Amino acid sequence: MNAQPHTITRDLVFCLERAADSITNNELPVDAEGCHYRGDYGNTGLTFPEYSAHWHVHVRLCFDPPGFFPDAAGSALPPWIKMAGYLAEGSLACHIVVIVQGTRQTSRKSLSRYLIKAANAIATGATEYAESDDDYGYAFIVVQPTPL
Repeated sequence: MNAQPHTITRDLVFCLERAADSITNNELPVDAEGCHYRGDYGNTGLTFPEYSAHWHVHVRLCFDPPGFFPDAAGSALPPWIKMAGYLAEGSLACHIVVIVQGTRQTSRKSLSRYLIKAANAIATGATEYAESDDDYGYAFIVVQPTPL
């Protein structure tokens, strides 16, 4: 997700909740190509690209290990999300990157719940977090815009 610098946290969380809804309300992919869901949200609650937040969900099926999380369990940020944070540094926009992971048997509701957990943590001021257990988990990083 990316948003203009002045976007308030409540609106960022709202967008993450809409992204979670897109996972719950749509079918999961059946192949590695995956599927994409996108949305916009302006400060007035209307789509208004000049100052809105944009969210993008990419859901895909991975057939081969490893997953995102290198450790069997724990709270270490996965290397992939750290790299996403480094790539967003220096931007004039706020960036939030969230990854969720499950298995083929994981329900849409469970994957969505991970995204909601990330949104709730961000709402309380967290800027990064990870929680994983074997093939399940989520992680996020918030990269604030670089001041001019």
